Amino acid sequence: MIEVAAARGYRVFIDETRGDRSAEEAAARGYEVRLIDGIVFSPLELSLSEADALRGATPMVLLGERPGDPSSGTVHTDHVSIDNVLAAREATRHLLDTGRRRLAFVGAEPGVERSGMPRLRGFREELEAAGVPVREDWVLPASVYDRRSGARAVEDVLARVGDVDGILCANDELALGVMHTLRRNGVRVPQDVGVVGWDNTEDGRFANPSLTTVAPDVRAIAERAVDRVLAQVEGLPGEPADVVVPHRLLVRESTARA
Repeated sequence: MIEVAAARGYRVFIDETRGDRSAEEAAARGYEVRLIDGIVFSPLELSLSEADALRGATPMVLLGERPGDPSSGTVHTDHVSIDNVLAAREATRHLLDTGRRRLAFVGAEPGVERSGMPRLRGFREELEAAGVPVREDWVLPASVYDRRSGARAVEDVLARVGDVDGILCANDELALGVMHTLRRNGVRVPQDVGVVGWDNTEDGRFANPSLTTVAPDVRAIAERAVDRVLAQVEGLPGEPADVVVPHRLLVRESTARA
């Protein structure tokens, strides 16, 4: 984001909200100061619809997952994301193509408008399309997307972990925690269980085994977000839009065929 903005003559100021609702509400309102030309906002505690409703006059672009079909409602704020449903379907299809049929999902967030919702939806859709039953007892929640939550999710079901041969995690941090718990308890990755993460983090690339992951085109996200916010700053005509950027599945050691 900093590189893309600098190429267009702008500087980037970073405010990390750490999921604090009051801090995110202030960001959604535009900080109510004249110092800032525009905001690229990736909320954690606020849903995108809440941020959309709170926004002030400052030009803004939202990052993240809008629930449901964007075309079904009015879009008030520019929005940039990948197609999370499609990406989850591709990751699930990859696990199926390696011969795995007993799949789990780590990172469910029931009733929350965040990334887990469309990723779980894609997981379900691909299993149903393949005629493989979705096992609800293996849709595992995670309130925070970090390694500790991934480790705990698997620890809670260790007694029946032998029932699963593939796990799709909603991000790399969860996947690294999952692999840690499996390894400590004698479950081999990928020989016993294949694991897929999300985000293509550096830790995933250097994990042992290296982590198969969904890789969003981060450069494209930055370019499209900055372009959309600068169009607002410069008063260019155009309606707010949902912009979808590319992604790819990077296949590494964690999903090698058993």
